Amino acid sequence: MCPLTDQSAPVAPILLDWATLPGDRYSAAAGMAETHQVVLSIPAGEPVDLLVLLRAGIRGLIAAEDAPSELDLALAAVAAGGRHVSVGLAARFVDVVGEPTRPDRAPLTFREIEVLQGITRGLTHRQVARRIGVTEATVHTYAKRLRRKLDAANKADLTRRAIELGYAEDGAFEV
Repeated sequence: MCPLTDQSAPVAPILLDWATLPGDRYSAAAGMAETHQVVLSIPAGEPVDLLVLLRAGIRGLIAAEDAPSELDLALAAVAAGGRHVSVGLAARFVDVVGEPTRPDRAPLTFREIEVLQGITRGLTHRQVARRIGVTEATVHTYAKRLRRKLDAANKADLTRRAIELGYAEDGAFEV
């Protein structure tokens, strides 16, 4: 931990090629994601469950045939603590996810998901703000929107809904 910023020292993401992973590729990728920030390159036509990979902790997904600039975008997003799914995989991701089950609800934005995950980890609004590079007031606004979108009265309800919807894991609370 870096005591002045309340953040861990940055770790450079690594690029893995799905086609070269040994044995059970899902387990191999998930194992690497436990200790590294992983960007995974997936060959065209390879049947891969992208949602499983994201839930396993893979931070970036790109198509092997994507332009080098897409790799640069993925590495930058992951290095900054975010996630990235390339345009080349977007259609495949939509196929995996399917239609929303609650069309009356607005989908969560990337920033809302970041804030939600910080809240479910037990971080204060100030800590979340520092980690994602926004003001505490902005995090407060996102938290209000999240409570409205997820029908949550408080942080406990918000955490429960995040777990139900797959945005957080049960027992992911850390302070």
